[in-house]
This record gives sequence, structure tokens and C-alpha cells, in this order.
Amino acid sequence: MSAPTLPSPAGSPLRDALGSVLEIQSPTGDDVVITVRGSLDLGSERIARATLTAIASTAAGPVVMVLDDSFVDFRGLAVLLGVARTCRRRGRMLRLVGAPPSLRTMCEVLGVRNCWWEYGRVADALVRREADEAAQLRQEAHPQER
Repeated sequence: MSAPTLPSPAGSPLRDALGSVLEIQSPTGDDVVITVRGSLDLGSERIARATLTAIASTAAGPVVMVLDDSFVDFRGLAVLLGVARTCRRRGRMLRLVGAPPSLRTMCEVLGVRNCWWEYGRVADALVRREADEAAQLRQEAHPQER
């Protein structure tokens, strides 16, 4: 199955069958801001995984996901982990804004740590920190050097 055609930054948002929406913007042309409205769960998993992975694979700059007021279940967590893994392969960290407390709880229970950076505002997440990203990724690749 091929990934869906991605909308242009000014294009219409992607909507799944249950009404969850992925709004995709590119404020600087390099950075990508994805706003999730609704749920990131079993119902939205297929389109979210394909779309978000394609974006993370091709983004020239940071990938920021805004989760304000979104519901994220274990399937949504799996999607986020996949996107974070794709970002890391490209030498970047996924940046989350407004991660719901339930997501933090799931991560804590499952022992999931350091997969993304969390911010309170999109503007803070968009500040370029490539040197910090590279340093963190190097430390994780060589933990004995800490």
C-alpha cells in the first residue's frame, strides 16, 4: 500500500473516517508542524502512520507535532514511536507540543524515554537546535562515553 498523497502546506487537512484531522504546515519551508485534532488511535493509525512517516522521511528541518487536546492510545503511541525512529534515522529528534498527560503516563509505565523532546509552545519547538540534537543522538549511540 502506498502512502497517501501529502497536501501542500496550504492544502486541506487530512481527515480519517472517524473525523480525526492532521493539519500540516511548513512555516519556514524546512520545518514541518503537524497538528493532530481528535484521536491518534486505532481508528486513525493507518493514515497517520503512512502520512507522518512520509513527512518525517522527507522533512528538511525539524518535525513538530502539536497534540493539544488530542487523545493518544497505545496504537497512537506506536505511531509516535515510529515517527520518532524515522526522525532519528535522519539525525533529528521529533518535537512534541502539548503532549497529553495520558501519553506521559503510558511512556512512564512502558519505560519509553528520550524518544522526543517536549515543548509548551510551537515557537519554542521551532528554534533550531541541530547541535543539541546531534549531541544527544551521539550520546545515545555511545552510552559508555557519558
